Amino acid sequence: ERKKQRENHKYLNETENIFKGILLCGKCGRILQRHKIPLSNSSVRYSFLCPTYLESLNQDCKREVLHEHTLKDVVYNLIKVQIKNAVDMNDVFKRLFASREYQSQVKDIENQISNLNKKISRVRTLQEALNEDLTDGLLSDSEYRFLKQKYINDEISFKKSLELLLTQKGTFHITLSSNNKWVTFFKKFEKSKELTFEMVSSLIKSITVNNDNSLSIVWNYSDEYLNAVNAISTLMQEVCV
Repeated sequence: ERKKQRENHKYLNETENIFKGILLCGKCGRILQRHKIPLSNSSVRYSFLCPTYLESLNQDCKREVLHEHTLKDVVYNLIKVQIKNAVDMNDVFKRLFASREYQSQVKDIENQISNLNKKISRVRTLQEALNEDLTDGLLSDSEYRFLKQKYINDEISFKKSLELLLTQKGTFHITLSSNNKWVTFFKKFEKSKELTFEMVSSLIKSITVNNDNSLSIVWNYSDEYLNAVNAISTLMQEVCV
């Protein structure tokens, strides 16, 4: 009879595992397994268990089941908080992008870039003139070698500074605009009414279930978020100066 009941439940209420591959045990780090639990009312529910515990009854890993419906509610609410943060941050981006402080910062960077390009061009001209000065006897061999190495070092230094400034300018532009991936992907689900596989896979890299059943979530595009915070902090410092 029990075997028959199990067969009846086998295909009942089959649903997609939207946490597939990202739900981790906080103790052993393995991916939690999803299990179907038949209920007396001919329905089923899903829960997650640590495979290490199931395989070896390892007491270090949690025995308690994590019910899927509870997990969905918690994760959905946490995502909604992140979405609100993204919407609020996007409003900040818009104001800063059009602010005098941002324009001043960009102009300052562009001036530094222009000056470095001039320095690079100048030092290359000086390098080219060295051979002629050596041939004309205006430089000794030792002076030639010294100046040549100096100009090479100067050019390397200028190029490194130029690369940093170009990166900073690009980061500022991308970070404080609608192209920021963190804002774009979280705002995409602003009107979503339920948790979906697309939402979870787009926004979450991993979820670790700790021993106290709390969740540690690693979000996708966290680097873009940190870049945004740093850019805003830089501009705020400009305002305060």
